[in-house]
Amino acid sequence: VAAASVRSTLLHKGETRVKEHPARALTLAEEHAQRFANGQLREEREVIALTALVRLGRLEEATPRWQAFRVTFARSAYLPRLSTLFAPFDDSTEKNTALRPLTP
Repeated sequence: VAAASVRSTLLHKGETRVKEHPARALTLAEEHAQRFANGQLREEREVIALTALVRLGRLEEATPRWQAFRVTFARSAYLPRLSTLFAPFDDSTEKNTALRPLTP
């Protein structure tokens, strides 16, 4: 029970900080990944990390993680939220085609 509490507490802290303190949220998500690499909350952790990376302007790092998320969590309830987050960076007239949403 203690490990489950630590897992969820780390993510809760990350989620509450991602808007105002994205660097801290990213640190918490990375700490969670180190401690619970294959834990049950991997999906939620990655949402926090992706959101933080975008807010920090680290798109080169966020893009491959976003692509991996869409494959790994293809049926995620978070896909619409993340698609909206990445939409401003999707410009089909530019070379940045990596951020275009996957089509079924």
